[in-house]
Amino acid sequence: MASRPEAACYLRVSSIDGRQTVENQRADVARLAEARGFAPVFYEEQGSAKKKRPVLDRLMEDARTGRVRAVVVVALDRLDRDMRECINRIAKLDGYGCRVLSVRESWVEDAGQTRGLLVGIFGWMAEMERANLIARTKAGLARARREGKQLGRPRALLPVEVKKLRALIAGGMSQRKAAEVVGCKESTARLALKRGAA
Repeated sequence: MASRPEAACYLRVSSIDGRQTVENQRADVARLAEARGFAPVFYEEQGSAKKKRPVLDRLMEDARTGRVRAVVVVALDRLDRDMRECINRIAKLDGYGCRVLSVRESWVEDAGQTRGLLVGIFGWMAEMERANLIARTKAGLARARREGKQLGRPRALLPVEVKKLRALIAGGMSQRKAAEVVGCKESTARLALKRGAA
């Protein structure tokens, strides 16, 4: 019995901090590969959409050499969020004779003459989604700064600042007020005092 051709199931998440997982993509992508007669082979990657992606580079090489006969993704934006790059990548795969299958964009398989146009539109939509996400993040950070919110990790207090905190509190000042005098948040002061007591 002849073995089935392999499909590269490309699973990617942008975050590397554990908040996202490729497991949400795995079952749907494997199911689509199996339904089209391919044996799924998983290529998993974590990292930003703009950083180098060695796993995707290896996948493209495997497609070029004919090791895999299809590339399966949960959505085209997993391949690239930049419109031109997404179109170019799909065109390369087409040139290698490698099918492109998407769980969300089923039209990519058999859109006929309009396929190129639709790939361009969806690539543009992915690019706009990424640009909007960046804009919303920047707006949120700017608002937080305007409101005086501390961004990132709270700063660690120097031993001299902890000593001053203790003296102010021992003199009858509230912890909140003492934190203001030292120039930190109350939660930072509380943590520094707790660590000092340990």
